[in-house]
Amino acid sequence: APIFTDGFETGDFSRWTSNAGLVTQQQEVYAGSWAARGTSAGAATWAYRQLDSTYTQLYYRIRFKVISQAASSNSTVYLLKFRTPTGVSILGLYRSPTGRLGYRNDIAGVATTSTTTVTTGIWHEVQVRVLINGSSSETETWLDGMRIAALSKTENFGTAAGAGRIQIGENSTGRVYDVTFDDVAASTGFIA
Repeated sequence: APIFTDGFETGDFSRWTSNAGLVTQQQEVYAGSWAARGTSAGAATWAYRQLDSTYTQLYYRIRFKVISQAASSNSTVYLLKFRTPTGVSILGLYRSPTGRLGYRNDIAGVATTSTTTVTTGIWHEVQVRVLINGSSSETETWLDGMRIAALSKTENFGTAAGAGRIQIGENSTGRVYDVTFDDVAASTGFIA
């Protein structure tokens, strides 16, 4: 069973611990009547949920649609992040300015960008797994049900205690984009 879900059908962010800049709206929705949206000309738009426990293995799934994204080199847009209970970023999944899916191991400070392209204007499903076990840590990524080999490998998450927060959206400033989110779920097992 998922440890957290939100389809934004409350019409707000009451299920999230903190929200900065994201809005709920009914124009761009994957399922139901509501979804979250981050539209930015440079401001951060993100929310996080403090989980009830800390997890050494966590699966995190979102549906998202990139409506637009600036092509400038500094306009990488993060879709989701795993954080420690105190907010330290462990791993973030992003869409590059050229449309490619990648992630950054924020503990090691190393980014990996795949050749997989995320098309704009349509809904996608992405699911990411992290296993936090020092230098034997692992991560896996699936886009629209297909496992991406370049983003599924051994990583070093060092002494990170485990995932205690999940994030949607982009917490950095200076990026230009319009992205919607829906059907969020986190679980200790694969989310079918």
